[in-house]
Amino acid sequence: MIISSLTPRYNLPSPIDVPAVAQLTPQERKILLMTLNDYSCKEIADSLNIAFETVKRHRKNIIRKLEVSGKTEFRRLLYLWTVKSWASVQRDIQ
Repeated sequence: MIISSLTPRYNLPSPIDVPAVAQLTPQERKILLMTLNDYSCKEIADSLNIAFETVKRHRKNIIRKLEVSGKTEFRRLLYLWTVKSWASVQRDIQ
C-alpha cells in the first residue's frame, strides 16, 4: 500500500475549522489522514517507509498538538470528523 494511491474516504478538517491542524508537520498530516481513514500504525509505517515506533511518536505529537487528553479522546475526535465529513457529503448529494 503506497500513500500516493491513498484515496481518502475522509479528509482532514481545514485549519480554519480546526486551527491546530495548521501546527502539524506535513508528515504528521499524512499520518493523521491515514489514521482518519482507518490505517493501522503498521500499514502507515509500511506505506511511508518509516519505523513503527516513528508512527507512534508522530501520533503522540499529533495528540499533543490537537490538545486532546489521550487515545480515547483522539479516537472520539476522529469519529466526529468522519461524521461531519459524511454529513457534508450527504448535504451535497441532496
